[in-house]
Amino acid sequence: MILKNIHTASIQDLIFNDLKFKVVSDPLSVNLINLYAINGIIIRSDDSKIVQQILRELRIKNDPQLYLIPVFIDSSKLFKKFGNDVDGYFVNNISPISNQDYQSIKERILSIKNDQSNENDQSTKIIIKSLQFAYSRNKNLTPYRDRTSLVGYNIPFISLVTGGNELVGYINKLDKFSSKSFLDGTLVDKVNLCNSCLSSYLNFHETCSKCSSIDLKYENLIHHFRCAYIGPESDFKKADALVCPKCDKTLNHIGIDYDKPSEISSCNHCNHSSQETSMKAKCVDCGEHNDLAQLNTLNIKDYKLTTHGINWITDYSVEDKTDPEKLSDLSIVPATIFNLLVDQEKARVQNRKEISSYLGEIKINETVYAHLNEVYRLKLKMEVLEILKTYLRPIDILCAQSSGHYSFLLPDSKKPQAYELYLMILDNLNKILEDNTSSGQQLVSGDLKKI
Repeated sequence: MILKNIHTASIQDLIFNDLKFKVVSDPLSVNLINLYAINGIIIRSDDSKIVQQILRELRIKNDPQLYLIPVFIDSSKLFKKFGNDVDGYFVNNISPISNQDYQSIKERILSIKNDQSNENDQSTKIIIKSLQFAYSRNKNLTPYRDRTSLVGYNIPFISLVTGGNELVGYINKLDKFSSKSFLDGTLVDKVNLCNSCLSSYLNFHETCSKCSSIDLKYENLIHHFRCAYIGPESDFKKADALVCPKCDKTLNHIGIDYDKPSEISSCNHCNHSSQETSMKAKCVDCGEHNDLAQLNTLNIKDYKLTTHGINWITDYSVEDKTDPEKLSDLSIVPATIFNLLVDQEKARVQNRKEISSYLGEIKINETVYAHLNEVYRLKLKMEVLEILKTYLRPIDILCAQSSGHYSFLLPDSKKPQAYELYLMILDNLNKILEDNTSSGQQLVSGDLKKI
């Protein structure tokens, strides 16, 4: 009771134009407030960790009316840091939001029908919440620079409720929502990440091409025009003059007697000299020495909800029509049932030499659908399914594992016929998809094995 009284004492009430706000300065006090009875939260603290904890306590709740409640901050210093995650900066005696803007946010929150609480995957829940946040505020999910972030950027809403080393996975998941036409992503930056820990804090330096030491010294190469000798400048140094070590001529004028065509490095560790060095990127966080080819490149995008994405958020009856598993086609077996049938078939053919069955897999490159509009994308996927069904016998079983990933079971099949069918599917699908996308590359891969 004493602890509760302490946290309750840190809560204040403010009312502006019939809008009621709670002023909080303690993360634990958030759970002592009836959030349904107020119109917004004002955070009063100059401690960035406390502000982040208060925001996190709000955003991890399960009801959109709670985790999307308008939030304001009264610290001008911290508003620069958290401005993308809150609704505004509060100045004493001035309402932080107009009634009209508040009603707009409230109406959008109430129109949300897609309930993330039904999702089993935690990362998907957070993504859905972030899209709802963007919709309720009528703005994009725009990444913002933050030197405390592992990748140098944060994403509104998402970065508040996730660990820093998880952000790369969430950005990749946002790209998957883009591929499903819920979002449009506009590239704003590309970030190089350590191959070991995915940190963007890298120190780039030249190293010896032989021993990888960074202890290098550099000097100019000198080309003597008259005798064509080329060597390091130290070979020419004699007192305060430059004298060619090959012909003993003094070099007086650059451009007339000689030039400096390039530079040479010498390693103080192994004494190796070369005109070429190796570029390395040392991770400041974990100390890993990365070759440039080893670095991971992360695309940082500004994400905007599409019309389809808005409809998906506001109408729970809108299905993800890009997912073949949700197509109402009884001839396509769900993955759980398909796996059960495969197990049964393995048991049936075991120790029976006169019977053979084959399990096939088809994978379509994701780039096939990347630049197609929603209608044409769905049409193309339907055609792929129809083509697969055309080749299969009535006793064969087809499963859409996910978008672009299909499995099929060929019971009682001989090896020549099974492989002929498999190769025919691969060849024809690739031709059809190449004609539709003009990519000029192999778009379909797969596998076939005896079970």
